[in-house]
Amino acid sequence: MDKKDILDKKVLGRAELERLLAYWNFKGQKVSLAYGTFDVLKPGTIDMIIQASNRGDVLLVAVKTDELVANHKGEGNPTNHHCNRAFALASLQLVSAVHVVNTEDPSELIDLVKPTAVVCCKHAVDIETRAFDRVHDWGGEVIQLDTDRPIKYHKDSCCCD
Repeated sequence: MDKKDILDKKVLGRAELERLLAYWNFKGQKVSLAYGTFDVLKPGTIDMIIQASNRGDVLLVAVKTDELVANHKGEGNPTNHHCNRAFALASLQLVSAVHVVNTEDPSELIDLVKPTAVVCCKHAVDIETRAFDRVHDWGGEVIQLDTDRPIKYHKDSCCCD
């Protein structure tokens, strides 16, 4: 199988997502959710993915469509098309699946996934944060991160001298 096909299979439509969630639930796997724009994979964004991945057995990344991003961040945003952003995220080892969302209110997604944790950036809008608070109903956690902050890494974990 071509490696691109493997990545394509990680980007899921609604029906595929529902099937995969049923499988994960059957296996007793805890699902964590990273939610956001993911326009540029900067260190803070990678940290967000790491933190979300650490909170579950599998990581679902929800990527907002270009229309949603433009509505929230203004014209000229995002830089990269949502299909390209989803594909880039699918290439990451920590990411189990990617789903593109096109609704202002992610409540339906939250209720469908029932994640053990939602990790998002601090720029989430009110309707999103209210939806994320639903995670507390089943004992989950919500983490909002400043993805623009610099990330400090230990010298021994860096490949550069």
